[in-house]
Amino acid sequence: MQSDGSIAVQNDNFHRIFEAVLGETAGNYIRSRRLSRAANDLLYTDQRILDIAVHYQFDSQEAFNRAFKRVYKVSPGAYRKNRIDTIIGSKKELTAIHIKHLFESVTIQPCIRQLNEVKLIGIRGKSTLRKNRIPEMWRNFHSRIEEIKNRVKGV
Repeated sequence: MQSDGSIAVQNDNFHRIFEAVLGETAGNYIRSRRLSRAANDLLYTDQRILDIAVHYQFDSQEAFNRAFKRVYKVSPGAYRKNRIDTIIGSKKELTAIHIKHLFESVTIQPCIRQLNEVKLIGIRGKSTLRKNRIPEMWRNFHSRIEEIKNRVKGV
């Protein structure tokens, strides 16, 4: 810190701007991101819950469990066991592009257009997180694509 206190002022300004732009404090954002990443690890790794808690800087597994349950409404163990993949509490990563978008007030203006009738075709099927059949369904669809009459080429 300089004798004139400029670092403290810059830090204070950063926190005010961060909260004004994102609607939450930097600390809350960081905690939410850690929990979001931990939730992802619970579903997509076989790491122990304690190891995940420590990796994301929680003081204990109990502290992690409390924070996780407050956001996701279930314990980390139940979340993993039931393969609950949810957007509740999901906190997207704040990227440079997102920051630029926020600060330059870039907005996308909707444009409503009237289109000619379009017919779509596909394959119906069921898939779960545990038994992901989507790649198989895409292979099946692509193997039969030549059967589609009047299809638009290159699409």
